[in-house]
Amino acid sequence: MEAPDFSEPGSRAPSLSRRALKRPLSMLSAAGAAALILFVVVHLARQGVYVEELNFVDATTLLMVAVLVLRSLYKLRRASDLQAVSLALIASLSFVFGFEAIYKWSFYIFPWKMPPAELREWVIQIAVGMVAISGFAQGIFHFTRASLISAVGFLFLWLLWLALGFPQLWNGQAYYQPLLPVTLEWNMIYLLNRAAKLAFFLIYFFLYA
Repeated sequence: MEAPDFSEPGSRAPSLSRRALKRPLSMLSAAGAAALILFVVVHLARQGVYVEELNFVDATTLLMVAVLVLRSLYKLRRASDLQAVSLALIASLSFVFGFEAIYKWSFYIFPWKMPPAELREWVIQIAVGMVAISGFAQGIFHFTRASLISAVGFLFLWLLWLALGFPQLWNGQAYYQPLLPVTLEWNMIYLLNRAAKLAFFLIYFFLYA
């Protein structure tokens, strides 16, 4: 199924004020994403990578979400205002919860070994992560070459992380018995964690043909 053609032949780019009136949701979303990027830059410069007020979320994750929203709004600039914003939210939510679902699964491998509370949370994460299906159903999301390359990179990094024993940032220790006899310092664990998340982010970033 081909993506819908949102082009408007002969139309000229509207002024910022006209666009704000015509596409208020997109403009508000773009402004919010820009403000989030500014917040992340200031936070990284002053306080480091973790945002304590948001339960110690990594600021780079917030940056990825903001960039993904802006990317979605730009690629869907000729779609309807509501469609552009809804797909931007779908992409960002699927990215965040999809990664969290894979992360939680990696601690247990076999879901039936999860405690009930963890299993319930994991099912919710999977459900929210799968909302990206609606983007494919509308013919807007596609697995492009760049997206598939990013997926291969993510798979490689995740398997490497597991082979190293799935070391965790909170204590710097491997969760499993490592298959590779390599001990990572905290900085290297953080780099591996962020590289895997960046590769997962790029899958979504390149979903737009």
